[in-house]
Amino acid sequence: MREFSTRQLKIGQEIKAVLSELFMKQDFYDPETFQQIDITISEVQVSPDVRNATVFFHPLAGKNKDRIEAILNPMAGRIKGVVGKSMHLKRIPNLYFKLDDSFTEAQKMADLLHKD
Repeated sequence: MREFSTRQLKIGQEIKAVLSELFMKQDFYDPETFQQIDITISEVQVSPDVRNATVFFHPLAGKNKDRIEAILNPMAGRIKGVVGKSMHLKRIPNLYFKLDDSFTEAQKMADLLHKD
């Protein structure tokens, strides 16, 4: 497993806080169904050169996981602009949204442990 520097972790946590606030305050909609996109930001991993950041998310209802990823990635530039206004960095990383499977994997493990 790769170690992250203190700087990467701090920037990741700050981006996570800004994105969490953004998704709570502003409404993001699926362009086809016009349903609101509700997600939880679980982690943000920032590259060592701070040019890229992978945002791991999980849909609140657990529905349309792949579809939400396909909706968020094209919006990443616009979301980056909002994040950039809230942070005081020389360079704001490009954002890439990726589905966080850890919740599903944890549930599978829990189910296996509780089987009779």
